[in-house]
Amino acid sequence: MGDKMTKKSRSKSKQKIKSALFTIILAVIVISILIYLIMGEQSKDAHSGTAAIVNGEKITQAELEEEYSKLPLEYRSLISKEDMLSQLIDKKLLMQRAKSEGISVSEDEIQEQMQLIKQQFPNEESFNQILEQQNLTVNDIEGQIREQLLINKLLNQTVISKIEISEQAMIDYYEENVDQFTASEEEIRAAHILVESEAEAGEVIELLEAGESFEELAAERSRDPSARTNMGNLGFFSKGTMVEEFEEVAFALEVGEISDPVETSFGYHVIKRLSDQIPMEEARDEIENSLLSDVQSEKIEEYLAVLREEAQIQTDTGAEKIIGNEFKDTGDEVCFEGGKPIIRRYTSSNCAKCREVESAFRQAAEEFDVVVKEWELDTGDNLNTAETESAMPKYEYEILREYNPGAAVPAYVFGCKYARIGNANLDLDKEELVFRQTLERLT
Repeated sequence: MGDKMTKKSRSKSKQKIKSALFTIILAVIVISILIYLIMGEQSKDAHSGTAAIVNGEKITQAELEEEYSKLPLEYRSLISKEDMLSQLIDKKLLMQRAKSEGISVSEDEIQEQMQLIKQQFPNEESFNQILEQQNLTVNDIEGQIREQLLINKLLNQTVISKIEISEQAMIDYYEENVDQFTASEEEIRAAHILVESEAEAGEVIELLEAGESFEELAAERSRDPSARTNMGNLGFFSKGTMVEEFEEVAFALEVGEISDPVETSFGYHVIKRLSDQIPMEEARDEIENSLLSDVQSEKIEEYLAVLREEAQIQTDTGAEKIIGNEFKDTGDEVCFEGGKPIIRRYTSSNCAKCREVESAFRQAAEEFDVVVKEWELDTGDNLNTAETESAMPKYEYEILREYNPGAAVPAYVFGCKYARIGNANLDLDKEELVFRQTLERLT
C-alpha cells in the first residue's frame, strides 16, 4: 500500500479483510463436505436412544455414532465420543440461533457451493459414484451445505464482522515482529513501472521528477497486471529471482533512487529502490489480517460459551449431567470476604486432572480482585468427614458438603454463586477462558 492511504481507504481495507476471512470460512465448506463424502463411512449399526437434548431438540445416539464413524481412524485416539457430542451440541446451538436470528440461505448459494464440490471430482459420474458408495443422495449433501452456510453466516454476522483491532495492537504486533518486515542481508525491496517503449519510460521518469506519485503512476500506466493492486511493489527479493538486466540495476540503486529505463524481455522498466524495512503504514493490511485471524477463533469460542450458558442441555437422556462439566448457577447470593468474592478450588494429592488445569485456574484468578481458597482433600480413603479434613475449618467443610456432597475433585465454587465438578477442557487456553468468564459474572 502507498504512503498516501487515507482513513477512508483504511476503512475499505478493513472491510475487504473481513470479507476475505468470511471467504476463507466458506472455503471450509468444500473441504468439510469432501471429507464427509470421501472419508465418511455410514454407520451400519443401529443405535437407539438419545445422546443429548439441547433446548428441547434431541441429538440421537445414532447421529453421534454416525458422525464419529466419519473420523479417520488415526484421529479416534485423539477425539473421544464425548468430544464429538460436544461438537454436535455446539452445532445444534448455532443452528438454533441462526433460525432465531432469521438467517436464511438461498438455493443459488447452495448450488454455488455444490459446483465447487463437484469440481474436485474428475467428472459428474465420479461424484455420483462416491454418493452411491456412501449411501448418500444429492439432497444429503445439499442439506450439509445449507447447515454450514447458515452457521457461517451467523458467525460472520454476530462475531467476525464485529471484531475490531486497535491501533495499539497493530503497533505492538509490528514492533514485536519487525524482522518479518525487514529485508535480510541478501535481499532488497523494490518497485517498478513496466511500459512498452523507452520513450514512454522516459515520460514516466519526467513525471516522477515533477513530483508525481510512483505508486499512482504504477497503478495507472504499468503493463504489469499486479500493479493495479500492489502499485508496482515487488516486495523482498534476492539475487537470482528477477531477470538479470533488472536485477543488476535494482541492486545497484540506493534507497529512494529511481533508475533510468531498463530494457528486459518484458519491456522497459522504471525501478525504484525501496527501504529495506516495510513501513508500518504499508504493512497495515497484513498486520490486521494476521491479528483478525488470531482473534477470530477466540471470539467464536466466547460466543459458543454464551450460547451454552443460556441453553438447557442434558446428556444421557435426561440425566442432570451437563456436557463439558460447565459451571451451574447455584441460585445462592454471592459470598464475600473483606468485600471480595470468595472462589474455592478443591483438589487432592493423587488427582492428575487437578494438576492439569492448575495454571489455568491461577492465571484467571490473578486477573480479578477475589479471595482464593484452595483445599487439598484426603479423598483417597473415601472417608471424607470433618475429622479427616482436619486442616479445613468447620465452616469451610460445611461449604464443601453443601456444594460438593461427594467431595469429588477437582471442584470449583466461585462466590457461592457458581459451582462445577470436574474439568471442562484439557485445552488450558479454553479452560482459562471458562474460568475468566465465570469470574467476570461475579465481579
